[in-house]
Amino acid sequence: WQQMTNAERVDSASDDPDLHWIGSNVQADIGILSAGTNQGHVRMHAPSPINSGSSVSHFSNNVSPFELMQPSLNQPASSIGLAKALLQDIGWTTSAGDKPIIADIGNVEIINSSPTNISFALIDNDTDIAAVNISASSSNTNMIENSGITLIGDQRLREVTVTPLSGASGTVNITLTASDGSNSNSQIFQVNVVSNLTPNISITSPATNDTILTDTQSFTASANDPEDGNISSNIIWSSSIDGVFANGASIASTLSDGNHIITASITDSTSNTETFDINITINALSDNDNDGLDNSTEIFLGTDPFDSDTDNDYASDFEEVNRDGNPNNYSEGIDSDPNNPDTDGDGYKDGFDANPLIEDPPEGNIPLLPLWATSLLIAFLLLAAHRKTKAHD
Repeated sequence: WQQMTNAERVDSASDDPDLHWIGSNVQADIGILSAGTNQGHVRMHAPSPINSGSSVSHFSNNVSPFELMQPSLNQPASSIGLAKALLQDIGWTTSAGDKPIIADIGNVEIINSSPTNISFALIDNDTDIAAVNISASSSNTNMIENSGITLIGDQRLREVTVTPLSGASGTVNITLTASDGSNSNSQIFQVNVVSNLTPNISITSPATNDTILTDTQSFTASANDPEDGNISSNIIWSSSIDGVFANGASIASTLSDGNHIITASITDSTSNTETFDINITINALSDNDNDGLDNSTEIFLGTDPFDSDTDNDYASDFEEVNRDGNPNNYSEGIDSDPNNPDTDGDGYKDGFDANPLIEDPPEGNIPLLPLWATSLLIAFLLLAAHRKTKAHD
């Protein structure tokens, strides 16, 4: 392939089954394949027409058993297969005799009155995963005997069942050791044995790092306990700024502007407590667009708190709703509509309309300049008058 011209290489990229891999490392292990070979070589992905980004870069879809180097991951792979050998063929340095790897399990809490199943994942880059054996041991056989640890499964996803001794309570380290016959590796996870499990709690809304612009904020959380069931109604809400502010699963409150750590706390019938925190910013009383209306009022009015002239009619949102002297609401028939650039529908935008609430014929309507334009015109006229006076002097 290296000796071909560019045109010949292009032709070969759509020449399945005649494009195949001849690297020595892949060749050494090709016996694991039951299909997808040609002349004793692995067939490459070379469909017609060419698949941009996939052709020549992968093994053929006809390769079996499934290989990670095929174009798409459409089924589970029990091992790295020929991928490692292919990387060696193209010059990568790989480790010899890879150890099996057990995924991190983390700390686990279990109850002392019944067995608990714990799932974990296993991988081995150069050994059939079914051939990898797992053993387990306990750091404290007075709480969890070695015979109380049972392993289930022979694929990548496996389970360990842990059964504490009756009445046991405390922390035990469980060691899982994986061996592929040549190499071994261990993973230790901590088991906290209790007589009553801790409840679970989570805040479903708002999301952490949300910014809220309304003066009333809604919060929702759920809490469940293995023994007590759904105990969401007992959730206690607190803020790092305002302290405890509500109880219940779904609540509405009015909190101060600022950056809050919101904590939802739950306690079960045996006094086990769990908490869940989020960070939010409340920015209700600020005026992001500097139009004279705070963000909360703009949300109430349906205007854009980040645009001082929501409807682009050359009258600010504040000017439109303050025609009645009260900028906190929209009074139909008195205020011009901050979400309609032509409230009276006479063809003049409210900012240029002498009577934005009355539909006037064109000859009866004297367009007005918005406040900013009026100020600019006055300044220009004063400057012109000053220059004229100076010229006469």
